[in-house]
Amino acid sequence: DVGLLLKTYRLDFSENEKRKIYADIKDWKGGRNTPPVYLFDELMSRDNIFRLHATGDCFVLPHRGEGWGVTQVEALLMGNPVISTNLGGMHEWMDDRTMVLLNDFTLTNVKNMDFVPWYTSDQMWAEPSLTELRQKIRWVYNNRDKAKEIAERGRAKVIEEFSFKSVGQQMYDRLIDIWSNEIPASY
Repeated sequence: DVGLLLKTYRLDFSENEKRKIYADIKDWKGGRNTPPVYLFDELMSRDNIFRLHATGDCFVLPHRGEGWGVTQVEALLMGNPVISTNLGGMHEWMDDRTMVLLNDFTLTNVKNMDFVPWYTSDQMWAEPSLTELRQKIRWVYNNRDKAKEIAERGRAKVIEEFSFKSVGQQMYDRLIDIWSNEIPASY
């Protein structure tokens, strides 16, 4: 009663790259009778991204380093538990009360990214623990009610702190703060 739905691509969305992904999946399964793996291998519209989140029971992103965490926010907004590497900008506002965090990772040099000009081999990124990833996915599967509670706390935080009204108020407050501290009183 479980399946894995992947939203991914390699270098691009070409048929050749898609075939490589399908070949990788076949190799990983190794002929074993495993749960099904479904693949979204196309560029997706915003509506389809939310449909993807509505389809799943948990969003898993064992990333190497994320910024603000748009995909995690979208999943939380849809009420899904999120399993995410505990590294990156989103952890300034999210914690283990609002997401299931992968804490085991190793910082390693960026590798095999020569085709992307903003990555260099002297930079560091996370290499998430596959052992912990498996444990957390199984934990969510075996503790659906607890995982849903975590997701609901995350959803409430997203709605409270990141709605247009809330973000607009934060921007307004910051601009007033800048104005009052930077503009001379005689102005």
